[in-house]
Amino acid sequence: MTRLERMRKLVALDPKSEITHFGLGQACYDEGLFEEGASAMARAIEIKPDYTAAYEILGRCLEKMGKLEEAEAVYLKGIEIGTVRGDMIPTEKMKARLNRVKGKRDSPEAPTGSI
Repeated sequence: MTRLERMRKLVALDPKSEITHFGLGQACYDEGLFEEGASAMARAIEIKPDYTAAYEILGRCLEKMGKLEEAEAVYLKGIEIGTVRGDMIPTEKMKARLNRVKGKRDSPEAPTGSI
């Protein structure tokens, strides 16, 4: 049984646990299943709205899906919560990712074709 299969099973056994949803979201992210990962992280946040680390992974999933505006909003909310809670590591990671997202959104598209 793979890690992803185990996490799906744990969520089925304990669907009200933010920890199982977080674990599933992380496993999905690691496997490139960004939509399922985002859904799992959103559920973790729904269960525990101040789960700072879940905001970081949710934002990463959204970035991978090309939803940069949504990722930016998630990072801003996560930074706000993380600052209040004193969760420095995920907060600092989200600040760095937020800067990258803003840079991607603010820069013009890279030219296509060969030079």
